Amino acid sequence: MLTKLKWLAVALFANTLLALPSQAATYQFSMVGDITLSPQEIYLSGTFDADSLTGTISFGGGSNTLSLDLGDTTLTEADDDGLLYPKLKLLNGSLVSFDFNDTGTGFSSLGLTFSRSDLVPPAFYSGAWKDLTITPVPVPAAAWLFGSALLGLGGTLRRRNS
Repeated sequence: MLTKLKWLAVALFANTLLALPSQAATYQFSMVGDITLSPQEIYLSGTFDADSLTGTISFGGGSNTLSLDLGDTTLTEADDDGLLYPKLKLLNGSLVSFDFNDTGTGFSSLGLTFSRSDLVPPAFYSGAWKDLTITPVPVPAAAWLFGSALLGLGGTLRRRNS
């Protein structure tokens, strides 16, 4: 009787694990900003969690992060002083828009273009985003090891009870 209770407990535990809601995948991204009439570029990179590569990804107030390298300064999601958090909008993994605003540096991005009009130091330019790259972050090996340990434990219990 005790053996049947053990198997029932294992089955309930396994069912609980399988019934957990699936987590969103974590992605790394990078993008280049091509400055008009200049050989210089700016760079945007970061990570985000999403169920799919279509929709709006908000940065700030969660695990999503971004870093915006303007050459002379680097901004993060915390530097956005718009009313809403910075947003990256995607459609099937392609860029629809990137919205970000920082009055301290005069940098603003809306849609597919950006501009900067900072007076100190003088920095005036505009440009367009290009070359968005999105790559999935692999599942840590610990998750696979945990799963195989559970299977091994189940096999050991079965053998011991036989």
